[in-house]
Amino acid sequence: METEKIIFIAIWTFALIGGFLNLIKKYGIYRRKQELEFNLSESIFISSMILSAGIIQFACIGSINKLFDVLYKTSPNEFYFNLIKNACGISFIGIILGIVFSITAYFLTSIFFARRNQLLEFENNNIQYSIVRSIILIVLLIVFNTSMVSLFELLVPNDVLLYR
Repeated sequence: METEKIIFIAIWTFALIGGFLNLIKKYGIYRRKQELEFNLSESIFISSMILSAGIIQFACIGSINKLFDVLYKTSPNEFYFNLIKNACGISFIGIILGIVFSITAYFLTSIFFARRNQLLEFENNNIQYSIVRSIILIVLLIVFNTSMVSLFELLVPNDVLLYR
């Protein structure tokens, strides 16, 4: 049981890392710079996006870990079906939250830097813009981390008495 859990969590973690990295790769800065080198402001921002994906993934994997234990005790007959179904739901919500937090950080950055085009700011190597936007993104995730975990926990069944 413990070996199965470790293998499942490891495979799911690698799949989630791939999903987040693919999402970051689809971002406009990365697509524009496929043949050119990244400048410092773009590197700072992409690093903050990778860090924010790691924060979200940490919360997702923690909930999936609890999900594995609860489902193993409550429904051994349909264990893998329920596990994959709920883990997909938790991961999908995590990816959606990553997108929402990125968009929210963009709008909050526009408070400090009004009427700025992000691609031009990154192309001109505006380090201040990149740092402010990165800090806003990370702070949003840290502030809402407890809410994220609570949202993920909604998909974990709690039929086991005295489990938590």
